[in-house]
Amino acid sequence: MKQQKNDYHGFRFHGGPEGDKNLCDLIDFSVNTNTCGPSPEVVKAIRNADFEVYPDPTGLSLREEIARVEQVNHDQVIIGNGAAELLWTLSRVIIQPTDTVLIVEPTFCEFRNACQVITHHVLGWYPEDNSGFKVDLEKLSVDIGLIKPKAVYLCNPNSPTGCYLDLYLIIGLAESHPNVTFILDEAFLSLSDHWQQTAVGVPDNVIRVRSFTKEHAIAGLRLGYMILPNQIRSAMEKTRPWWTINSLALAAGIAAIGQAQWVIDSRKKMLIDRDYMEYQLGQIGLTFLPSTTIFTMVKLGDTAKTCRSLLSSGFLIRDCESYGLTGWVRLCARPQNDVDQLIDSIKENVE
Repeated sequence: MKQQKNDYHGFRFHGGPEGDKNLCDLIDFSVNTNTCGPSPEVVKAIRNADFEVYPDPTGLSLREEIARVEQVNHDQVIIGNGAAELLWTLSRVIIQPTDTVLIVEPTFCEFRNACQVITHHVLGWYPEDNSGFKVDLEKLSVDIGLIKPKAVYLCNPNSPTGCYLDLYLIIGLAESHPNVTFILDEAFLSLSDHWQQTAVGVPDNVIRVRSFTKEHAIAGLRLGYMILPNQIRSAMEKTRPWWTINSLALAAGIAAIGQAQWVIDSRKKMLIDRDYMEYQLGQIGLTFLPSTTIFTMVKLGDTAKTCRSLLSSGFLIRDCESYGLTGWVRLCARPQNDVDQLIDSIKENVE
């Protein structure tokens, strides 16, 4: 995959290449974070954070708050510099060179990339072509029994497709394969139609991955956590450097725990915006995959050309070519006025 200047897997960095349109002028549909931004309480906590002293290397105070909300022991919670850092650390702890890892594709790439550094036996499992990218768990279970992987990675709701699998069905899958570790990436669960299932318990062989970035729009701070067995958490702490989480991120996380209503209100607004966006996409005859979360995958033909055309018109969208999905883009829900402007631009730029 060619890496564009100033771009990595579709994530923009602050400051554009010389000659690029000013990033502040762009309407960004490419990044899946809360368009309402962080709550005032989270912003206040960041501004008041004490950055003159070293932070707690294990973030115990934040882990205790997460554990209280998740109704687990704090020894079952690990926090990190975003979900990506935790996935890379986890791979070093649970995967050996002779192990096989199964990735339910197409999906977020970090756990696959991390495991490929360790083992050559990283396999992609793909839904049937005519399934609308929905995963057949019965078929997946049969293949797990045949392949016997050490770990299975499953993103739910999935990025970039927006598909969701009922958590109780995933629990049944995990219980059917007790010797397999299931990495369940739930970064978008709280911003989805199925947010109630955040409170459902899972078996010990399921590791849950969560992200403050999406819910609280703090991508620049990098903060995520896992809920997992204590012995794996302890091993992960020993295999990574101290202070992967800074004081500002810790303060933001502790404040964010108390902002449940902000997440509820943001979710309600963004899901309405998603429905409006999907309706408008349908009105101009575009094929899209109905989503369960805040982004939608859309068929746009020559995506490289379309992305360039829309960028020149002031819109940033996510090309799904890096997922192996030729002809598809991903759009995050935004306020309806932004959607109207995007639709007008698509009508002008897409053949």
